[in-house]
Amino acid sequence: MADAVFASDGIWDTYSSKNQQDRKTWRSIAAQLGRQLLATPTHLSRVLYIPHHDEQTADLSLYDVSDSYARTVADVPMGSSMYTVKLGMMKVPKGEVDTDGLVYKAGFDGDKGFVQGMDSSAAEIKVNIKSMSEKEASMFMLENQNTITSSGVANVTVLEQLEKTPIPMNMTYPIPPSKTRYGEIKHPYFDFEIPSQTETGETSTIEFEWQIHPVENGSLRYTLIRIPATLDTKPSIEAIYHHKGVATSLSLPYSEGVLFLRPTSSVNPSMDILVVGSVLGMLWRLRELNGDGKKSRFAGLKSLMKGK
Repeated sequence: MADAVFASDGIWDTYSSKNQQDRKTWRSIAAQLGRQLLATPTHLSRVLYIPHHDEQTADLSLYDVSDSYARTVADVPMGSSMYTVKLGMMKVPKGEVDTDGLVYKAGFDGDKGFVQGMDSSAAEIKVNIKSMSEKEASMFMLENQNTITSSGVANVTVLEQLEKTPIPMNMTYPIPPSKTRYGEIKHPYFDFEIPSQTETGETSTIEFEWQIHPVENGSLRYTLIRIPATLDTKPSIEAIYHHKGVATSLSLPYSEGVLFLRPTSSVNPSMDILVVGSVLGMLWRLRELNGDGKKSRFAGLKSLMKGK
């Protein structure tokens, strides 16, 4: 394969050269903020890059950057200032000149969007994302010829009726907003349910929720949790999204980041694209919640340069 062309912001090199501190310092700072610093979960070994996009973006290409992430970020704890710097320095595919690692194509038209897999096994799977109201978005599975077998304790298969059935993604506010000197930052959750069927033929649902924990993980990360059907089962982490750049929150006029997923060998393509569709829908809603984007971005840069 041809060598990929990469782009990175010069600001990261400048910052890195001026702030060579050991990891104990970063852990100490994060501990003061009450954060639980952990490396990327090992079961989410696949890393997709979601390029910079905003309301003006019509087409978007998503790339597998697992190798680049491993070389640049490695085991630096997520949520730390060093992690933000390393992720910002990571080389990523540049625009349409790159085709290596291309895994998904997304398109946006007004209040509608779609996601299409580039792999032959997912070529006919699409997700339509449409903003329904101020507190809801919906995903639609189109031309879905695969069943979705979920990972976890129970063997659960998504019903075939899922095809062309809207999957509402609701926005709620279960945790209080963060108060900063720049104003109040809200932290919405996004949940959706997939109709399913157990091995015994019983109809059920699989519940997922994109959660943010600003104190423990920082305000630039969302974690997709599979909510267990019974209280004696622990919730499982199915995916993680982390912003690439400096900001105080994800309520920005643009989105750019990385999405951590399970290996392709352990996930059904239909489930995979649902996760991708849900994160793009979530980012869409977060951009709509944006206030003063420039203020938030530079406020975050100022805090980072001070080691906060």
